[in-house]
Amino acid sequence: MENRYFMTSDGIRLHYTVTGSGTPVLFLPGLGQDAASVQNNADIIGEKYAVFVLDYRNHGESEDTLRGNHIEQYAKDMKEMLDDAEIRDFDLIAHSMGNAIAWCFMELYGTDRIRRYILAEEAPILLSDPSWTETEQLTYRGLREWPSFIPVKYPENVRESAIALIWHDHVNRDWRDAFERIVMPTLIIMGSESHYASEDLWQWLRGSCRNSELLVLKGGHGIHIDCCREFNEAVLAFLAKSSEKTADTGISASDREMKNKYAVDSSYDASGKTVAVIGAGGRWGSHLAIGMALTSGCDLILVETPENRENMELVLKDLSSSKARGNITAVYLKEEILEDHERMKNEILSQAGPFDSIMDVRKINC
Repeated sequence: MENRYFMTSDGIRLHYTVTGSGTPVLFLPGLGQDAASVQNNADIIGEKYAVFVLDYRNHGESEDTLRGNHIEQYAKDMKEMLDDAEIRDFDLIAHSMGNAIAWCFMELYGTDRIRRYILAEEAPILLSDPSWTETEQLTYRGLREWPSFIPVKYPENVRESAIALIWHDHVNRDWRDAFERIVMPTLIIMGSESHYASEDLWQWLRGSCRNSELLVLKGGHGIHIDCCREFNEAVLAFLAKSSEKTADTGISASDREMKNKYAVDSSYDASGKTVAVIGAGGRWGSHLAIGMALTSGCDLILVETPENRENMELVLKDLSSSKARGNITAVYLKEEILEDHERMKNEILSQAGPFDSIMDVRKINC
């Protein structure tokens, strides 16, 4: 394990460690944790990869300061650490508050540098909204009864005061809209004995990350410590099977191949044809559309309901920044039209012109 230090743009000396060699993996610990606390993870994952762990300001061997104790600054520190280490693309592991820093990084700098993402033990919101139903409480923040507001308490110690500041900023955030950016292959690891042990929350996370899988281990919030061996094995297996990234879309080649296997007959050659993809804004539909556009060069008509317009716009954005060779057309049809095959075909024809075949991704059970 190697210790490194760098100066941030606002003059704070931060520390990070490097364990192993190869493809870079960045591990973002939770609040109050440091590089030493995840070294058992870094040692094992570092047998296959170069694992970088950042000590946030006021954590581990990094400098104590009352300056910049908010999530945006921590995300900027993360970016400057990557620059110091000369890392362009990387895999990301984040635990607890480390995920909030990751989500903020995605908002500030985009997601094109992140190949794959392991999301461990975090919810999009920590504070309760008094107007929420019980289901909404369990979906967005799990089991713990957080108050609606947590005041800042300032101990005399600089580090403890700084931790209070970042904690206050952290718990008063709502990251639900950040999940629309998470399009890279994602492994969600949660603990069955954690305060986040809510099936509603787990399924919300899985449904909100368009290219994700969920793993629940028998452990608490510190799942990477409680289930260290299982956690490390899961991370290594996930990174191994999703090892290729297609263009800048965050869609792994293996995932694209699986979607094509389910959605396209192996004898079907889409090259030079126009294909209408029904449900293109959904999780599987977006992967299929991007995969077909990149591999076959066919023209695509992407069909969705108006309710999924926001997801479709993300798919269109991915396609516009990728190496798609065919023409892409978006069509929005009401749900009742999609259920009437002949009417659907006529509506697509009237809005987008002739096409050769229809692939209804909604009927694919992956």
